[in-house]
Amino acid sequence: MHPDEPTDRPWPLVELDTEFSYWGMMGSILAEACAADQVRYEPDRRIAFSRLADRLAELGLPLGVRDYDAVRDGEFTVDPDELTEELIDAERVKRGLA
Repeated sequence: MHPDEPTDRPWPLVELDTEFSYWGMMGSILAEACAADQVRYEPDRRIAFSRLADRLAELGLPLGVRDYDAVRDGEFTVDPDELTEELIDAERVKRGLA
C-alpha cells in the first residue's frame, strides 16, 4: 500500500502477472475481485455475477455486493506500474547504468 493512497476507502486490490505488470482488480475484497474477474467475458456480466454471488453465499462465502454494478472499480492514486518504473530508473541512475 503506497502511503499516498487514501485510507478512507477500501485498499485497491492488485494482480501481479508473470511479467511483473500490475492490474487493478474490481472489488473491495478478494472474493469479489475473483467473482468479477470470472464473469468479465460473459455476455451479461450482471446476471452471471448475481448467480455467482448467490452460489458463493450458498457455500458460506457471501460477497459484500450481489449487483455487478456495485462492485468497486479498482483505481489507484499512485499507479504501481509508473512507480515501479520510477524506482527502477532511480536505481539505474544510482548505479551509473542510465
